[in-house]
Amino acid sequence: MHIEVDWNFEEAIENINTEYPPYGHVGPQVRNRQLESWGQLVGRTRALIEFDLAVEQNRSLTALGKKYHITLPTLYGLRSFYSSLPDDRGRAGVHAGLILGQWRLIRRLGSGGNAEVWQGKSAAQQHVAIKILKFARGSGLKRFVSEIKILEQLGHMPGILPLIDRVSPEQTDSANHVWLALPVAVPLIKTLGPENDPEEIITGIRNVAETLTALHTQGISHRDIKPDNLLIWKDQWTVSDFGIASFPSKESLTVANKKLGPLYYIAPEMLTNADSADGTMADVYSLAKTLWVLLTGQKYPPPGEQRKDVESMRVSSWVSFSQSEMIDDLIELATRHEPERRPTMREVVAVINNWITELDVTRGAIGGRS
Repeated sequence: MHIEVDWNFEEAIENINTEYPPYGHVGPQVRNRQLESWGQLVGRTRALIEFDLAVEQNRSLTALGKKYHITLPTLYGLRSFYSSLPDDRGRAGVHAGLILGQWRLIRRLGSGGNAEVWQGKSAAQQHVAIKILKFARGSGLKRFVSEIKILEQLGHMPGILPLIDRVSPEQTDSANHVWLALPVAVPLIKTLGPENDPEEIITGIRNVAETLTALHTQGISHRDIKPDNLLIWKDQWTVSDFGIASFPSKESLTVANKKLGPLYYIAPEMLTNADSADGTMADVYSLAKTLWVLLTGQKYPPPGEQRKDVESMRVSSWVSFSQSEMIDDLIELATRHEPERRPTMREVVAVINNWITELDVTRGAIGGRS
């Protein structure tokens, strides 16, 4: 049986119980060995944290055992086994069990070039996603502090993950770990199935464009729009990761003649003139590339302008839906090489709203004929 490192303790029991039902003489024994293997895979510290968290969530060890048909002696034995595993915390690294402010790290959710994201839990049972800077120095540290600043400024603005907690500003230069805490959200990519609904995607992108319009109105440009930075929180499409965002009070950190932006989604002017380029127009370009990828189901967008007279670049060549030519027109305009020839983000919203209106008219006409 293949055991996943991302499983928590209860998920491990559920999946292993499915493969080895907890009845008879053989099933429970094999199941228990598999649960030991799960502990070896995730390591001592996380195994113990996940075990204790499962007990907390079920109110007692007895209730946990009844829920999954595991005897108390077996549960005591599993915890003892996890305790006997080698100490895997390290000296200064980030690990399960590490305390940051009021949060105890449980498991790593992901990792990028500059930061790791962990699930954290408070004593009050609140769960958060904690973003931890890998190297707390130089421009990386300054950008992280700027991200905290802009999230504090935005507060609970719709379409943005709100800041819940962060390292004390006085400690950013001396703390072993520089971090911020956000609500736990689901990556957009994980919510989309193999048969993506074009209307859902286009409407979701419209909501993102509305959020970006509100940001642009305040002089804020995100500059890192891509599918990985779109999340679902409270059933809404939200924008995350303001690490390279630009805003009026931010210290200038963009280096001349050095590219800045999301790989594969980066606007051409951000390749050479990122320090002076209009970030709002770069957001339009990156959002259009993101829309194309989400609609077509491809891993990456084609480079450069996406002209609708090139068959492979048309959305309608990959997926069929009503009024698709309007979306092809929008993507062509939004990926123009010259920023001044692209629509503004507000105009992007207007085009998509027009598409939604035309879709409703078409449905009404079909309904009227039936």
